[in-house]
Amino acid sequence: MDESEDIGRYPNHARPSGPNEWGVGNRAKAEALEQVMVGNARCDLIFGQHPHSRRDDSFYVRFPSGSVEAFDGHRVQIHFSYHTENYLKESGLSGNEVRKGGQVVLRLDKFVVLNEFCREPSRALKLIDRALDKALEHSIQWWREEEVAKLPGRKVWVKSLAPAVVDRVDAEDGHVYLRADTPSGEFPRFSWEQGESGFAREDPSGMKLEVLSDWIDWHRD
Repeated sequence: MDESEDIGRYPNHARPSGPNEWGVGNRAKAEALEQVMVGNARCDLIFGQHPHSRRDDSFYVRFPSGSVEAFDGHRVQIHFSYHTENYLKESGLSGNEVRKGGQVVLRLDKFVVLNEFCREPSRALKLIDRALDKALEHSIQWWREEEVAKLPGRKVWVKSLAPAVVDRVDAEDGHVYLRADTPSGEFPRFSWEQGESGFAREDPSGMKLEVLSDWIDWHRD
């Protein structure tokens, strides 16, 4: 759906705005603070003030058409889901058994910050609540595509012990892939790594971690 198709749902955004209606003077070309979604349109969020009225708006949305409207919406679009499933666990030792399973997913705009196997609905709700708070307070604004695009090559620490560099970030499964930044080109074998949730060693020189993992210190000079 393009912007013209969305007018019926958000009719006010097609109303012309001008220097006598919005902002301090004509600031329709103000630099965007970030982008927000309105319906299916990605719009610029800009700062301003409504003149000659009792309104004291701080933020406005500039639509792709150039029209500007006052903003009191969600700066980040939040989507979460959880579904249960049953699956057959086959074992030659303990025998076959149908077991419970499920998957919980949390997405900020287009970026997945949580994608985890979860058997119980009660735990899924706890995971969503914890991950949402953590993601919104994180030093990386995962919903900003331009910020995530700059992460490859960034220097980080793993548990403040092993230096690493971001190789790539997967926005669809919520993981970051790291490469060792050590003289040997490999990560040390941590005594506490086995069995840790969210950790999966692919090879001695690489790691795959959840983007919200406490193992990653994102600030390394």
